[in-house]
Amino acid sequence: MHVYDIVITHRGLDRDITVGADAATRRHLGLPTDRPVIAAGHQPGLQHGGILAKDMAVAALAHRAGGVGVHLLLDTVDGLPATVDVPVHSEGRWAVEHRSRLDDKNDADCMQHQFDALGIAPTVIRSSSLLGTPGAVSLLDRMRADAAACTAALQHAVDAVPGSGVRRPADGELPMWVHADGGRRIATADDLHTPQALAPRAVLTTAIMRLFVCDLFVHGTGGSHYDKVTDLWLTTWRGQTPPPRAMVTADVYPDAAARSAAMTTLAEVHARHRAATHATTDPAAKQALLDRIDAAPRGSAERRDAFAALTALRQQRAPVDIDVQIEDIQQQLAVLDRRDYPLLALPESARRAFISACIEAFGPVT
Repeated sequence: MHVYDIVITHRGLDRDITVGADAATRRHLGLPTDRPVIAAGHQPGLQHGGILAKDMAVAALAHRAGGVGVHLLLDTVDGLPATVDVPVHSEGRWAVEHRSRLDDKNDADCMQHQFDALGIAPTVIRSSSLLGTPGAVSLLDRMRADAAACTAALQHAVDAVPGSGVRRPADGELPMWVHADGGRRIATADDLHTPQALAPRAVLTTAIMRLFVCDLFVHGTGGSHYDKVTDLWLTTWRGQTPPPRAMVTADVYPDAAARSAAMTTLAEVHARHRAATHATTDPAAKQALLDRIDAAPRGSAERRDAFAALTALRQQRAPVDIDVQIEDIQQQLAVLDRRDYPLLALPESARRAFISACIEAFGPVT
């Protein structure tokens, strides 16, 4: 039986949640206007524990506040992988298999399958629907009135938050995609006249969610960092600070016991390798060679010969299989150290352990 190492990290979940989002936008999306809305989101597909922990936190917060949990399905994202990596244990060894995504399920069904397995039921909305909401329309109107100010404010925000991962827009670019001719490109002010072809990029997506849809948005580590750009952009451009955000992530490793044992064994083998490398069958011969090296002129043939003889002496005791052992253990750790395996691709016991850890960290979800 595998022991699952689940480490949950979070901040910003203990704040009071008050209803303050845009009522017209909520009604447009079919969300209540009189109860808190807590949201998280991600692109579709089979998710690892770090992503699903956000949805578990949302469910717990919504339950505690008498509100509604929302999952924002980022269907405006391109380039989803065709396969997922799955750790497989067989005959005492770990390996990674590449398996196809849930080909028999569409994106929404794939997410629902995972929510059902976790015992949660968030309301799902799509990022492609956001630009048609009343709140987003007001932002587009503001961009039409002064697109340069919008771009300049975003440039300033990106410059002020180094390492955010947010691309700095060029002059004239806006935080949206234009989908046309089977591809996409970054939108400019000229594209605001055909909003039906537009889709929000990351900072605009979370800006719409936090300004008009939800009362608390739960990010992962990456989103929490890039949303610092969103905060500064909106403050500079609109003179408005969006509602608070929180951060949740989780590390779920395939087998904590095997991972710990492999790390301990690797340290022991490295120590044996060092000892074997420096050991010799004849300490007196080693000292004599060291004395020769010390006495010989630098750069001389005598000094080089003594170095070569010392190296040969050290190698007499070095086991030939230690390097193979080290490589083998490192290969196992490369499998065991990953946290990005889809949770539902792990054994059932991993899902149960994950649910228990989330409830302990966030509280009950129903």
